[in-house]
Amino acid sequence: MKGEQPMVDEGGALQFWIRAADGSEAELIADKNSVLVLRPHRGAVFDIIAELVSRLGAVVIDPTWGRAACREEERAHLPTEMQEEAIVIEMTGEALASLFRLHTGSVAAETRRCLPDLGR
Repeated sequence: MKGEQPMVDEGGALQFWIRAADGSEAELIADKNSVLVLRPHRGAVFDIIAELVSRLGAVVIDPTWGRAACREEERAHLPTEMQEEAIVIEMTGEALASLFRLHTGSVAAETRRCLPDLGR
């Protein structure tokens, strides 16, 4: 898929690659509820991911540790049980990459749009 046009899979999700100026890349799969980030390289691609998360008002959840990482303004929209466990960070590429290396040793993550009805 690398270097090709974005594709739409059987379930309607959009699949594409992003590449930062330093050559670092990540594959993204996006549907109406989430953006899955796969195989991100270390580098400036995390700046792009952090910007996307910020613009969407999203939270980042790594399925291996299950806690949300977000800015303070998104924390209030999480379900009550997730608010206490949320890791509040400045949403920058450096902070995001460091957080996932610290908790998982990897940088794979899933971003979920933080909607007020998530707790229902």
